[in-house]
Amino acid sequence: MRFQASPALPRPDRASALVLFRGDGNKALPKDLDAGLRTAASAAFQTKEFQGKKGESLLLHGAPAGRLLLVGLGDRKPEDPDALRASRMRIVEALRAA
Repeated sequence: MRFQASPALPRPDRASALVLFRGDGNKALPKDLDAGLRTAASAAFQTKEFQGKKGESLLLHGAPAGRLLLVGLGDRKPEDPDALRASRMRIVEALRAA
């Protein structure tokens, strides 16, 4: 499994999954996110299925972009390298199980 971190969204044909880190209550989504994934993520936020709490993750499926994994960071910022490092195993486990 190969990971690449980028502030820009990859082309759908170049990534099998997209991981978005979110803190408590952060419902913002990238403007260029695939419409199917945007709808699924918005629904997860509204139903409180995903809230961005530390240790929380939710894998969503949508075409054509594939999979979107939402990973909660709690009160930490996505730019925090320790927060990303701590989330690594959850990401691998969630994507392998899918």
